Amino acid sequence: MLVCDLLLILGNGLSLFLLKIKTMKKVFLGLALLFSFILFSSVTNAQAVTTSATTSAKATKSKVKKAKKATMAKATATTAKAEKAAAVSKAKVAKKEATAAKKAATTAKAEKTAAVSKAKVARTKTVAAKAAVNKSADKAIGKDAKGRTIYQGPKGGKYTLSPSGNKEYIKH
Repeated sequence: MLVCDLLLILGNGLSLFLLKIKTMKKVFLGLALLFSFILFSSVTNAQAVTTSATTSAKATKSKVKKAKKATMAKATATTAKAEKAAAVSKAKVAKKEATAAKKAATTAKAEKTAAVSKAKVARTKTVAAKAAVNKSADKAIGKDAKGRTIYQGPKGGKYTLSPSGNKEYIKH
């Protein structure tokens, strides 16, 4: 009886170990059966030993099957939870990427608008710089062949303004 108890304890330990190492399951089960056969062969009553060995082997086998089913159920539940968590994290990442893309598009649009307005201001300044402004109170009397405005001074002299704003008198 003591040998049977030891074998059951050994079988339980082996069955838990077998669950952890699936690839070595058959090898260890064979070793457990061989070990139990060797222990029981030393007992004088061979028929009682075979019956108890078969019973303990069946009990061990059923315990292994139950433990395996429980482990598989836990693994399936864990896998489902992991897949759900992965899907949620993927959705969060996709949402963050979409938000970042929207921000980038908005920033690009704002930069483009700012660049266009700067270009307009630059064009306006360029046009204003090209057309030299007459700072005196002289009267504009027409335009020359080049499109420059001709002014008449207080003593009757005619002149145009250079791009730098200087007076260039017209010879008669």
